[in-house]
Amino acid sequence: MTIFITKNPIEHVQVYIAVRGNEPENFEAAYRSGADAVVFDLDKPVPVEDKVKARNAVAEFLQIKPALPTLVRINGPDTPFTQDDLAMIIQPGVSALRLPRVESSIWIRDIAQIVELKRQQAGIIPTIGLEVYPGTAKGLINVLDLANATHTIWRLGLAEESLYQSIQSSTDQAMLLARLQVVQASQAFGLTGPVQKSFVPHWSDEYMYESSLLGLQLGYTARTVWKAEHVAIWKQAYHDFIHSPIRTQSGLRKSI
Repeated sequence: MTIFITKNPIEHVQVYIAVRGNEPENFEAAYRSGADAVVFDLDKPVPVEDKVKARNAVAEFLQIKPALPTLVRINGPDTPFTQDDLAMIIQPGVSALRLPRVESSIWIRDIAQIVELKRQQAGIIPTIGLEVYPGTAKGLINVLDLANATHTIWRLGLAEESLYQSIQSSTDQAMLLARLQVVQASQAFGLTGPVQKSFVPHWSDEYMYESSLLGLQLGYTARTVWKAEHVAIWKQAYHDFIHSPIRTQSGLRKSI
């Protein structure tokens, strides 16, 4: 008999901190950053020549369950590294996988089946969930199918950098509809509110605050950052949004 627990440990996560898988010297510090969860990144931020090193380092670290919910962003379907990632990183310390640049619900279900099989083989009891990030025009068109591909999808996000290239535009006007589609898909299927795009480390603190506030206004309920200093800025934006006069007066003070 299959035993599993479907509790979603990232349901209340508001801010994730990301760390490159090929930088194990930074792993422990991520858990002291004040973030609600940690994301180990094996995807584009890791050079091809470091993929094996990153995969091995993350797999070894996650053999023991960390103090915070922990995700791994695997390499996307447009790379040859996805299966190698899955072969290594289903460990007791993994709460969920982040799937980048997704276009197909079939691919999601294939990943979910592999994860479930490896979870059972490893004797891991808690369910390992999925965060799904469309990042192309095709993925965005299919976002409702992606959001409903499997019961282990816990959250959506938007791979905006990849989408910029796909639609050949990076303006906020061009991206507004895409962002709203992800919010609406999350709401339609009762998922935890989506994750706003990762904040680039060299952007200003002021832009971090303003863009996070905009994301909250659109319906995003979390964000990924790369610097510990940005954790506090996002939390301040969240606090100010929740306590804004407009939300308080309209009775919408509760978190969305």
